[in-house]
Amino acid sequence: MQLQPEKCVFAKDKVIYLGCELSYHGIEASPDKVKAVQDFPTPQSVKDVRLFLGLASFYRRLVPHFADIAKGMTQLTKKDKIWDWNQECQELFDNLKSKLSNTPVLAFPDFKVQFIRIVLY
Repeated sequence: MQLQPEKCVFAKDKVIYLGCELSYHGIEASPDKVKAVQDFPTPQSVKDVRLFLGLASFYRRLVPHFADIAKGMTQLTKKDKIWDWNQECQELFDNLKSKLSNTPVLAFPDFKVQFIRIVLY
């Protein structure tokens, strides 16, 4: 095995990998991606909605019931749908932005506890 020292990082508390921040706490969204979501302007066209949904969908596993929240905005991207950005769409957009900005941390599984439960039973 051959390593390239300039690409290696050792003894770090946090590592950003594929847009996620990995630490001993668990997996959470990268701070720069969270800032991009917070700064995303209100969509003015179908293309803007698709851009936002693409950005938001990357972190869908961090938001519970993501599909239910994004459903109203997804309806706007359909081919035969007339563009109508109303108050409901704005509320869904703001709700999704807030949920993505305050994402929970996905904890790593505790295999020791599971192993003990299996052994005890």
